[in-house]
Parts: sequence; C-alpha cells; structure tokens
Amino acid sequence: MTARRPVPAPDDAAPRWRAVRLVEAGGLVPVLRAPTAKHFRAVAEVLVAAGVRALEVTLTAQGAPDVLAALDREYGKDVAVGAGTVLSADAAELCVARGASFLVAPTGAPDVVATAQVLGVAVFPGALTPTEVLAAHRAGADGVKLFPASGLRPDYVRDLHGPMPGVRLMPAGGIALADVGAWLGAGAFAVGVGSALLGSAVSEGPDRALHDRVVTALELVARERSEAGGG
Repeated sequence: MTARRPVPAPDDAAPRWRAVRLVEAGGLVPVLRAPTAKHFRAVAEVLVAAGVRALEVTLTAQGAPDVLAALDREYGKDVAVGAGTVLSADAAELCVARGASFLVAPTGAPDVVATAQVLGVAVFPGALTPTEVLAAHRAGADGVKLFPASGLRPDYVRDLHGPMPGVRLMPAGGIALADVGAWLGAGAFAVGVGSALLGSAVSEGPDRALHDRVVTALELVARERSEAGGG
C-alpha cells in the first residue's frame, strides 16, 4: 500500500486556503467569459459592490491576464480573483504571476493541479463522473468543478457525497439563477454561474439588469445558507 502524504491543516492566512474560504463563503462564483476582456473590469466593479466574494476570469477572453492583474490590485484584499479555463502548466504560472489566487480547469488537468500546489494557490479541476471526481480529489484538488452541470440535477451532488463526503464540489456550466439555491442545498460548496448571471454585460458592458441579477443570486445564496443553518 502506498503511504498517503499528510494533508496540511488549513491556514486561512495562506493564499490557497484564503481563496477556498472566500469561494465557500460567497457561495457564488461569477464566470466572466467573452471574446475579449474589455468590459470585465466594469462588470467586476458591479459584482464586488453587490457583495460577490470570488470571481473567475476565463483565459479564452483576449486580454484576460492583464485584467487578472488589474482586478487583483483593485480587489485582491477582499475578493478571491481566479483564472478559468486554465489548460496547461504554463498558463497556470502566467495566471498566478498576474495575481490569480485560484485556478479553474474544465478537465482533470493534472499539470495545472501540480503547478497550483507548487505555487501555493487553490485549484479546482473539472470532472463529471464519480471516477473523475475521485481522481481529481486524490490528485490534490481543493475542490472539484462539476462540469458541465447543465445536464445534471442538483441531487447528483448529494449522490456523490454519499460515498465521497469530503469532496468539495462546485457545479458550473449552464446553471440557471433559479437553481443556485437547489445546488447549494444539495451540498455544493459553491456554484459557478456565467451567462445566466452576467448576460450581455461581459460583451457589451454592465447595465442595471446586471446589478439586479447579482442581488437576486446573492439573496438565493443567503436564503439557502440561512435555511441550512436553521436561521
């Protein structure tokens, strides 16, 4: 039998654990995805002002690394600023150098997980099946992005937690705002939401409707957390 390496106790002062705590505390991770990152800073301003505690900038957007750096400077003391669609060790290193405190991948991405561990940031690789979820967890993931979640029911999180109760699961991909509470109620430690929350704001700039959707989403998170805590 291969001896397992001891898992260090969480240290909230360390960037890795601080990011995990912020993601979990916020419960909602807006996923900023568009052809370019032109409007991402303006969108982030609305998100943070409304109370968002973590946000994800996807590398598929032109100019994403520069926006990561800017958002880290502006909000990094209070908000976990992460990079999404991180598919290689080189991309992971670039994102961390620009200020990302967590990395998200749509696949297991073992090289991204290993790089995150070396650099001391949180990492959420993607998985869908029980086998993939367990493999990502054993590889050292701080949480597993359940992706794509569009074809799943929230009960899938509860089903996975039956045999794997210690795995943090973050469903993402095609999640409707109305379902955020159901996913959290089923045991998700956070939910990644893209177009249903951000709409055209990421490509055309924020408007009042964005603010209203964010407030609604955060109210759903707060309501679910309150009910779960018996409040």
